[in-house]
Amino acid sequence: MSEKETQKEILLQTLREIETKTGMVTPRALVDKARASDSPLHGLFEWDNSRAADRYRLYQARQHISSIRVEFMGRETSAYWNATVEIEDVPVQGYFSTAQVASDSAIRSVVVKEAVQNLVHWQKKYKELKELAGVVNEKKLQHLRKTVG
Repeated sequence: MSEKETQKEILLQTLREIETKTGMVTPRALVDKARASDSPLHGLFEWDNSRAADRYRLYQARQHISSIRVEFMGRETSAYWNATVEIEDVPVQGYFSTAQVASDSAIRSVVVKEAVQNLVHWQKKYKELKELAGVVNEKKLQHLRKTVG
C-alpha cells in the first residue's frame, strides 16, 4: 500500500471514529483530531498561522468574487467565471467577466469544458440518489464530453 493510500485509510478510520462518537463528522472535529503534532493526520493541515491566514483570505476573496451576480442579456448570472487558461504555455487560474466569457471563444471553451467536468463530477457524486435520476440529460452530456474534450 502506498503512503497516500495509507494516509487515506487513516483518514477514513478517523472519520468513522468521529461519526461513531458524535453521530456525524464536522471539520472542527477532524482538525481537533489532527492538532497534536504526533497525530498521523497532522501533516494534512497548515499549522503556520500566518500562512493559514493568507490562504483563508484567498478563499474569502474567491467566495466574494463568486458571489457577485449581474444581469446579462436579460438574465441574472455570475459576474465572473473561474477558468484556467494558458498564458505563454503556463496554466493560470483567474476570473473572467461574463462579457469576456461571452465574447472570447477560447475562454468560453475553457468555461464550457470545466462546466462539463463539473456536471460529470456531480453526476458521479449523486448517482446513488434515485431522486436525482434523469436530472442531467445523459445523451447531451456525453455529446458535450466528446466535443469539448
